[in-house]
Amino acid sequence: MATNNAGATANVTFNGTFVQVFGTIPALKHNTPEPASSYILDNTSLIQFNAARFGETHEVSNFAFYQSNLDLASGKHSLVITSLTNGADFILDSIVFSSNLTATSPTIASETPNPPSSSSSSSSGSSGGTSKPNVGGIVGGTISALVVLAALVAFFLVHRRRKQRTAKRREVTPFVPERNGSPSIAPNYSQDSYLVSSPSPQPRYDEKEPLPKMNLIRIIYPPWNLDMVVGCDPPPR
Repeated sequence: MATNNAGATANVTFNGTFVQVFGTIPALKHNTPEPASSYILDNTSLIQFNAARFGETHEVSNFAFYQSNLDLASGKHSLVITSLTNGADFILDSIVFSSNLTATSPTIASETPNPPSSSSSSSSGSSGGTSKPNVGGIVGGTISALVVLAALVAFFLVHRRRKQRTAKRREVTPFVPERNGSPSIAPNYSQDSYLVSSPSPQPRYDEKEPLPKMNLIRIIYPPWNLDMVVGCDPPPR
């Protein structure tokens, strides 16, 4: 509701314990009349609102023009609203009242407060808030679970490779060649000493010692041509 005529009034009757009036402050330019309005509750108190003191250079909507005390008696009340400036745009947005004493106290602000139980001269739809899931917590938990799983898989693979290497080392046995005529002795692979089998010494003849005499007999047939040959000692005479 809007008017630019001084003396225009609006009478409001309500049942409640609190009332608040919201309007729009137009842009105040040079040589522009300053809108003002008065509010009388239950024909007892008069409160005047003057938009000039705010010095706005742009339009402000849903501004609280008036609000009553919080201790109104529960019951029927009347409120008279009057435009005081001729030629100035008086814009009335909404009138809000409440009958719930435990409702949140409305304050002067540029936006309309939302008491729990309220009615307005201008109807507006109510919307319920919905809680949003904590996306950051879900993503963080998923990443942590993936990191732990990757660490477990890496540990399992490393442990398995070490186990296979140890098993292969245990299966290798040293090869010891066998010697003819002498027992084979497996070498002792200790860090201090090695035990190696050696062949038994074989007798050998010195090159300077004479070879033993050997008797060689040559037999020629027929037997009457038998001669004694090299290497035989002559018969005694």
